[in-house]
Amino acid sequence: MTNHYYTDKQLTHEDMFEYKARINEVEFRFYSDSGVFSKTGIDYGSKLLIDSVIADIGEQEKGLSNKERPSLADLGCGIGVIGIVLNRLLKINNTYLYEINERAAELAKINAGQNRSKRTYVKKLDIVKEDIPEKADICVTNPPIRAGKATVFAFYEKAYEMLNENGIFYCVIQKKQGLDSTKKKLAELFSNLETINRSAGYHILKCIKDKN
Repeated sequence: MTNHYYTDKQLTHEDMFEYKARINEVEFRFYSDSGVFSKTGIDYGSKLLIDSVIADIGEQEKGLSNKERPSLADLGCGIGVIGIVLNRLLKINNTYLYEINERAAELAKINAGQNRSKRTYVKKLDIVKEDIPEKADICVTNPPIRAGKATVFAFYEKAYEMLNENGIFYCVIQKKQGLDSTKKKLAELFSNLETINRSAGYHILKCIKDKN
């Protein structure tokens, strides 16, 4: 069996270390390890997704009361980078991080704590095979391209299912790694689809879930 970051158990030798990242003048510290996605630092696609969501949501959230703060889900969270950063930099209520990789999920729990990511819940879960009971207002993903198109499309389907009415879905995808097929799939699920940012071959897509 091929062993890569989107598998349950990692066969690679553990080699945990820490790296730092400064985003919007806030310093984050993440523990990482072998056998996880983008193990040495925040990858370009995830950083672009973070920046794009902050820019898109930031203006909308001004003046929100605590009761109005949205919930957030990160599908395939890895060591938790995207969800944790958005939790800290946006006015987020509950944050749900889902990850199949046992090693990455454990690191996400550690990283949520050390970065003071409040009301953040990490669940080791196979998004393709298991149901997600939680609902969210915002759902983000940097999908596991190496796991194959069927897995990536399952991520999109689960995102649609778990979003509340008028919920927003964001994802990052490279043009050379399935942009056209991703757009086609998302257009089947959502009645609207737009590209809100692009850089170096990466595209940030946004969809809104209409009332059924």
